[in-house]
Amino acid sequence: MDYKKSLDQYTDFELLQSLTALSEEEFKNIIEEEGYKLLFVPSDDKLKEIVSKDVGTKLLIVGEISKRLTSYRALEKMKANSPGTLASLFMTEMRYLDKEHFKVVCMDTKNNYISSTTVSIGTVNAALANPREVFIEALRKKAVHIVLIHNHPSGDPSPSKEDILLSRRMYEAGRIVGIELLDHIIIGDGKYTSLKQEQYFSDFEIEV
Repeated sequence: MDYKKSLDQYTDFELLQSLTALSEEEFKNIIEEEGYKLLFVPSDDKLKEIVSKDVGTKLLIVGEISKRLTSYRALEKMKANSPGTLASLFMTEMRYLDKEHFKVVCMDTKNNYISSTTVSIGTVNAALANPREVFIEALRKKAVHIVLIHNHPSGDPSPSKEDILLSRRMYEAGRIVGIELLDHIIIGDGKYTSLKQEQYFSDFEIEV
């Protein structure tokens, strides 16, 4: 790398390749075969085969910082008016996770973003969240509204029966404590499902 050049003159490929200690041709072959996803998935054993532990750690740190900066800048100005907006903000962070992560996004009275917190990490096909964890966090952040977000490692964001039942429990618990559940969004691989958009929340309102 020519340090006389400004970093913004380099492509993403060149910047990442400079961290790997691999030749340009070696790195190109890896990206063409596996894609950039490989470099930012901590559980992927292929990364360990390609680069040293130190280099792998650096790449994962770069990926994590990139995800956080992207999310923080957008979330600071975000209102929870669109499931698509929320899904796109968390897609990069959650689409490749190999276990279900369950987040609560806290909002104020005008639906301005307050915080997002992972309240539980489950298994490959279960998020294992409960209302107590969710609403303790919401009350701690003085939230008026919340949105629940979790991922499906399978890549298919279709809600399971358990997802629907859990959403109903959260909706009912929210009514009791005075914190409205606005939506439950499931993140897949480049796709998402909003239980609000799919009309499940209409059924909850009828049942309550």
